[in-house]
Order: sequence, then C-alpha cells, then structure tokens
Amino acid sequence: MERIAEKIREHPLLIGRPTLRQFIKFGLVGGINTVLDFGVYLALTRWLDLHYLVANLVAFILAASSSFILNKYWTFRDNRLAGLTFQYLKFLIVSTVGAALTELTLFALVHFAGWPDIVAKIMAIGVVMFWNFFANKHWTFRRLSVEPSIANRLKN
Repeated sequence: MERIAEKIREHPLLIGRPTLRQFIKFGLVGGINTVLDFGVYLALTRWLDLHYLVANLVAFILAASSSFILNKYWTFRDNRLAGLTFQYLKFLIVSTVGAALTELTLFALVHFAGWPDIVAKIMAIGVVMFWNFFANKHWTFRRLSVEPSIANRLKN
C-alpha cells in the first residue's frame, strides 16, 4: 500500500493537484472495500449459511467502516479524533445516500433506457463515486479553518 501511495504522490500529473490525488486514492479505497464487501458476503452466505440479507448488512457495515478509516486517515489525511462518532455518522449518511442514488440510477437505466443491468451498474457506480467523493471531501472530512484573531480570542 505504501508503494502505491508513493507512486501516486510522485506522479508528475498529480503534483499540485491534491483533489485529483485524493480522488484516485478514494477510488483505490473503494476498490479495496468492494472486494471486502463481496468477500464477507460470500463467506457469510456460502460458508456460514447466514441469511443473505443479514450477510449483506454485516458486509456493508464492515466495508463502510473500513472505507471510513482508510479515507479518513489516508485519502483525506484527517487525524482529528474530536467528533469521531459524529464524523462516522456523517460518512454513513453519505454512503446511504450513495446507495440510494445507485439504486435509482440502476433502475432508471435498466427500466427506462433498456440497458443491460451490468452495464447500468458500472455506470451507476461511476456516477455515485463522484457524489461520495465530493460529499465526503466537503462535508464529512471538511477542515474548518478559524481566523487567527478568532483563535487567539478563544485561547484567552
């Protein structure tokens, strides 16, 4: 993982483009957590014979939690611990809205446009990835800046 991070940091097209760098990291984290989600789901349904809806919920929670941790500390370099629970809840809200947008996009492309479901799902993932990235960047992991004069007044 560190070698990948180093290649991303040093790539000439990404130097001076922190948002693009973050977006690529966000995509890598998404890929890792998609594999985690499917792996947990398959393990729970195929090996432990857990009901598919329970298995899906467990897999979603584990993948979302992993995604939160990796995006917080690696993608967005947010090391703050204050408000961690609230931040995690915001992340879950963004993820839930993203899941709903995926469902709507998938339904619209299959039902109304007549696209094959796999192609529609790939398109929906691509569309929703932008929502998830920008909502998390600008809401979940947003850094609040305080003017020095205000910060000094707060210290006193």
